[in-house]
Amino acid sequence: MPNLVERPSAEVSELRTAQIFALEKALLALPEAVRGEDPLVTHHFSDGVYVRAFYMPRGMVLTGQIHREGCVTIVKGHVRTVTTVQEEDVVEVYQDFAIFSSPPGMKRAVYALEDTVWMTVHPNPSNERDPEKLWERFVSDGYEEN
Repeated sequence: MPNLVERPSAEVSELRTAQIFALEKALLALPEAVRGEDPLVTHHFSDGVYVRAFYMPRGMVLTGQIHREGCVTIVKGHVRTVTTVQEEDVVEVYQDFAIFSSPPGMKRAVYALEDTVWMTVHPNPSNERDPEKLWERFVSDGYEEN
């Protein structure tokens, strides 16, 4: 059974969505020597809360996952980002420190202008501690076709 999530409302930019998936495909096609290693990921737990942190070196380009549920995102560093839920001409810049909500169903492309720590904070009422099980719970492989 595919691990898909319903496409968000009409706010989703079809052009931006296609661009982000094309970037992801191009990045994955590069040899690892060019693409670089995957970012370091750490997992943190507190009662009812799961935090996934990844560390992007300056110059890294990546695409994020599609989250099934909204989450709180915390960024420490300097990045440029585009998402599937913004107008085509919008580029968000987060510098130094930022906290914001990320809606469910959104996909993002990120360029690290400086070494950056990117954290997502998720509810974890079952206090699951297995990152693979949490990944299955929170992340989708793509969008359902209408």
